[in-house]
Amino acid sequence: MIPLRSRGDVLHDTIRLDDWAAGDVMTLRIALTNQRPPVVLALAGRLSGEEVPVVSRTIAEARDQVILDLTWLLSADGEGLQLLRELKARGTGFAGVSPHMSLLLAQS
Repeated sequence: MIPLRSRGDVLHDTIRLDDWAAGDVMTLRIALTNQRPPVVLALAGRLSGEEVPVVSRTIAEARDQVILDLTWLLSADGEGLQLLRELKARGTGFAGVSPHMSLLLAQS
């Protein structure tokens, strides 16, 4: 189980320092929205190859069934989409998937 105490805890914020001056401080936020099985993790922002290891590690640390809430996921690059496809194939649940993201996930 993820060692957090309350719903809404932010697990990870990924910050690109080179974008700091441009005002683009956060690329991806992973927040715990439900700690009881199934664990619900909300992804907000942009999922790129840089964040894939963090997302993978966070899901592995959950040790329970996980549902990814993609309501606030703005975009995913090729590596991010590949991770989401692999997670879906392994039985990870998804919620809040936009029609556009559904099409992208269906492509191989």
